[in-house]
Amino acid sequence: MSRLNLKSSLTWLLVVFFVFGGLGNIFISNEQAASYIRWGYPGWFHYLTAALEISTAGLISTRKFRNLGFALGGSIMIAAAATTLFHREYIHAAPSITALLFTVIAARLNGFERSKF
Repeated sequence: MSRLNLKSSLTWLLVVFFVFGGLGNIFISNEQAASYIRWGYPGWFHYLTAALEISTAGLISTRKFRNLGFALGGSIMIAAAATTLFHREYIHAAPSITALLFTVIAARLNGFERSKF
C-alpha cells in the first residue's frame, strides 16, 4: 500500500472510529454506564465523552483542523487508557491504546509536528 493510501485510509478509519465511539457513548448500555460510575465519573460524563469523540471525528475530517483533531483524539485515548489502567481493567485498555497508536501514526503521516501546533 502506498504512503498516500495508508495515510488516507488510516485517517478515515479514525474518523469512523470516533463517530462510532461517540454514538456508542450517546446510546450507552447499562454495563457501560455502570463502568463510568465504578470509575468515579458522574452520570452525564458519557455525554461529554460522546461530544468530544464526535468533535474529534469532525476535526480530523477537515484538513484545516486535522492536527487539532489528532491532538484531541489522542488526549481522549490517553484519558481512556489511563482510566482503565488505573482501575486495573487491563483488557479494556487495549482498544484505547490501539486507537492512540493509530492516531499518532496517522498524525505523523499527515505531517503533524509539535512545532506546527
